[in-house]
Amino acid sequence: MSYFAAIHRRLHWLNLPGALLIALLQRTPIIRVAASAGNFVLSSTAGNVLKAAASTLGALGAVHSMAGATTLSASTPSPASGTVGTVFNTVVFSVKGAQSAASSWTVNGGVPPGLSLKAYGTTTVGVTSGLINNASTLQLDGTPTSAGQFLLSLTAWESAGAKNTSTTFTYVINIAAAPNSAPTISTQPTSKTVPVGGTAQFTSAASGSPTPTLQWFKGSTAIAGATSTILTISGATSADAATYTLVATNSQGSATSNAVTLTVTGGVTAGPTITSQPTDVNVSIGGSATFTAFVSGLSDISYKWYKNNVELSGANSPVFTISSVNLLDVGIYNFTAKDSSGSVTSSGAALTINSSPVIITQPNSQTLIAGANASFTVSVSGTPPPIFQWKKNGLDIPGQTDATLSLINIQSSSAGIYTVIATNLYGSATSNAATLSVNVPPVITAQPSSQTVSVGANVTFSLSATGSPSPVLQWKKNGLIISGQTNTTLTLTNIQTSDQGSYTCVATNLVGSVTSSTASLSINSVADAPVITAQPVSITASVGTAATLSVVATGSPSYQWRKNGVFIPGATNSSLSFLKLLASDTATYDVVATNASGTVMSPAATLIVTSALASRLSNLSVRTTLSGNQILTVGLTMSGGVKPVLFRAAGPTLGGSPFNIPGTMSDPKLAIFDGPNQVDSNDNWGGISATSVAIAAVGAFPFSSSTSLDAATVTSIQGGRTVQVSGPSAGNLIVEAYDIGVANSPRLTNLSALNFVGTGGDVLIAGFTVAGSGSKNLLIRAVGPSLAASPFNIGGTLVDPKLTVRNSTQDIVGENDNYSLSLASVFSSVGAFGLVAGAKDAALLISLPASPGGAGYTVTVSGSDGGTGLSIVEVYELP
Repeated sequence: MSYFAAIHRRLHWLNLPGALLIALLQRTPIIRVAASAGNFVLSSTAGNVLKAAASTLGALGAVHSMAGATTLSASTPSPASGTVGTVFNTVVFSVKGAQSAASSWTVNGGVPPGLSLKAYGTTTVGVTSGLINNASTLQLDGTPTSAGQFLLSLTAWESAGAKNTSTTFTYVINIAAAPNSAPTISTQPTSKTVPVGGTAQFTSAASGSPTPTLQWFKGSTAIAGATSTILTISGATSADAATYTLVATNSQGSATSNAVTLTVTGGVTAGPTITSQPTDVNVSIGGSATFTAFVSGLSDISYKWYKNNVELSGANSPVFTISSVNLLDVGIYNFTAKDSSGSVTSSGAALTINSSPVIITQPNSQTLIAGANASFTVSVSGTPPPIFQWKKNGLDIPGQTDATLSLINIQSSSAGIYTVIATNLYGSATSNAATLSVNVPPVITAQPSSQTVSVGANVTFSLSATGSPSPVLQWKKNGLIISGQTNTTLTLTNIQTSDQGSYTCVATNLVGSVTSSTASLSINSVADAPVITAQPVSITASVGTAATLSVVATGSPSYQWRKNGVFIPGATNSSLSFLKLLASDTATYDVVATNASGTVMSPAATLIVTSALASRLSNLSVRTTLSGNQILTVGLTMSGGVKPVLFRAAGPTLGGSPFNIPGTMSDPKLAIFDGPNQVDSNDNWGGISATSVAIAAVGAFPFSSSTSLDAATVTSIQGGRTVQVSGPSAGNLIVEAYDIGVANSPRLTNLSALNFVGTGGDVLIAGFTVAGSGSKNLLIRAVGPSLAASPFNIGGTLVDPKLTVRNSTQDIVGENDNYSLSLASVFSSVGAFGLVAGAKDAALLISLPASPGGAGYTVTVSGSDGGTGLSIVEVYELP
C-alpha cells in the first residue's frame, strides 16, 4: 500500500482533495498528523524524502505560530451525528500543526441546542458562544433538543490574551429527530416593526418525527394558507399589528413558538396603537373569563368594552372580567381605546362555554335491500366539538369516527344495531340505537328432484330456500297452487295416475320471489319397488375412529342418507362412511332407497361418538305459566358424588326492571324431594347470605331485593331429586337449577320438566347449558302419548309433541316430531323409561358444543298438530 493510500485510509475524515494537496506540498503539519493518527514508521524512500522536507521547513520557522497549516483534530471525524433526546457522544477538539498548544478558544456559533463546549476534563458549565480561557483541549457534550445540521465554528488562540490566532475551523454536526418524537421549535421568530405599507417577515422552524405540519397564528386565529416556515405580511396596516406564533404538530404532539409582536408605525388615523388584540376565551359555566386590552399611546388612555357591539356599563379598564360565566354571556367582545390624539377599536374575541355533547338529531332505523348503501347521521352540540365513535352491536367499528356512518353494498351480515358515542373533554353522549335490517331476495339453495314411482307409493319433494325475511313457500302442480302445501317438503301418499305431472315451489318474501326448477312425477305401473334386505346397524365409537353405516336393498335403487331427518348432501351410496369421527356426527341416520317403481325408507340407526369427559350439563331453567295452585315438576340427577345445587323460582323479580314481564307469579314457593321424602323447601328467599353468594357465583340474574317474594335455596344432592313449584295465584315464572362449581364430576346427567303445553306463547320452554370444552352427546325427548299409557296413565297429555333445539343465537340446531324406534336401546342405556311403539312422542340424538362459561340451549315443546296437554321434556347425558 502506498504512503498516500495509507493517509487516505487512516485519515478518511479529512477532506480528500485538501489532504492530497498538503501531502504533495510536503508540509510538516500533515506529516505530523499522519504519523500520529496512523502510527506510521516512515522507513520507505518516500518517507525519507518527506522527513527531510519536514526538517527543512521546521528550520525555516513554518510552525512557530498557530497560523498557516494548523488543523483541527477531533476525536470523532466530521460530520458527527446525534439524535434528539439521546446523550451525545462526547467529541474532544485540539489543534495539530502548531508549535505551541492552544491556550484559549473562541466559540463563534453553531452549537446544537442542548450541547455546550468547555475545557476538557472540567466540570464547569459549558458555553455555546464566546471565549473559553485556559483550555488547550475542548469537549462538546450534552443531550440534543433540536434536529438539524449545525456548522460549529471554532478559533484557537496561542494565549489567553487571544493573540496568534489559528484559522477558523468548521465542524459539521448532524442531529436527527428522535423516532416518533413530538415537535420542537428549532428556530424562534423575532418581533418586527414596519411602517404602514411595509413588508414584515417572520421566520421559524421546527423538528420532530413524523415531520410536523406548520400553522401560523395571529393571536388565537389560524392564518389561512400560512403553513411554511416563513410568514410574509405585505402592505402592513394597523390591523396587522398583533402577536404571532407558529404551531408545529405531528402525531406525537405539538409545540408553539415564542409569541412575537408586529408593530406598524405611521399612516391608518391618530390614536393609541393596539399591540395585541383580545383573544378568544372558552370556559365552563360558572368559571371566570378575562379579556385584556394591550395598547400603547399617550397618557390618560380611556377604555370602553362592548359585547356584540353594545357598550357594557362600567367596563372602562384595560382588563374586563366576568367572574361567573353563564349562557347569557356568550358573544363577541371588543374594546375602544382613546387618548388625546384619537381612538382605536380592537378586533372581536369570542366567549364560548364548555359543554358536554348532546345528541340533537338521532340516527334513524332503516330497512334496505342487500346491495344498497346505508347511511346513519347524527347532529351533536358540545364545546369543544366532540369526536365520534360508531358501534355495531356494541362493538367499535374501526375508522368510523365522523358524524355520518356510510355503509356501501350492504349484505345480510351488515344487519345489526348501530349507535354512536360523541365525546369531548366534558363528557359523552350515546345516541339512540338505530336498527339496520337487510332484506335479501329468496334463493333456492336445494332444488326438488324428479321421481318415477309406482301406483300406491309415497313421494316426497324437498327444497331449501334462504332469504330475509324468511320466504313463504307455495307448492304448485302444473302451475296451479296446491292448497295448504307451504312447507319445505311436499309429501304425496298412495300415488295414483292422476298425481302425475310437473311440480314446482315458489319462495316469496317482501323483496321478491323465485320459482324452483321443475320436478316431474312419473307413474310406473310395475310394482317392484325397492325392498331393504339389510338394515343399517347402530354404532358406538370413539372420536377420531372410522365407522360405516350400510344398507342393502333390492331393485337397484338410488340412495339418499339422512341425519336426524335432514338429507345429507352427496350421501347417495349404499354405505355412509366416516373416515375420522367427530363429536358432531352423533345422531340418528336412515336412508331413502328409490327406483322407478317406488321409494322405501330404512329404519333409523344411531351413531354415538364418544370422547373423554370434558363437559357437563351445568344448569336447567324452565319458563312457564302456572294457574293458581298448579304444580310444575322439575327433575334432575347428580352422578359421581355429592354437589351443591342452587334452586330458584323467580316471579316477583321478573315483574320489575329490567325485565318488566307482565302477569308474573306474585309468591312462588318450591319444595325438593328425594323420592317421596321432602328434603328442603323455600317460600321467600329472605336475602340469605349463602344464597346471595351462590347466585353471584353461578352468574344468575340477582333478585330485586332481599325482601322479594321469590324463592331460592342451596341444597347438596346426590342421585335423583324432584323439585315442585307452585303458588297461591296464577302467573308467569322461571324455575332454575344451577350446578355450583366447575368440576365435571360430580355432575348433572339428567334434567327434566313436566308441565302443561299450550299454544302461541304458552308452549313449554326448557333451557340448559353445556359447560366445559369439546362437545356433549345428548338425548333429548318430548313425551306426551306414552304418558297416557301404562304404567303412568296420566290424563290430558299432549297427543303429538314436537321438539325444537335452538342455540344462544336462536338458530335451530336440531328438531324432531316423531321418534325413531332405533333409539330404544339408547333410552335403556341412560335409564330413560321406554316409549310406546308407534306413539307420536319426539326424541332426538344430538351432539352440542360446550364452552368454558356455559353454552346455552333451549328446547321448545309444542303440539305438532296445534294441540295442547301435559308433556315432559328430558335431557340425558350420553357417553
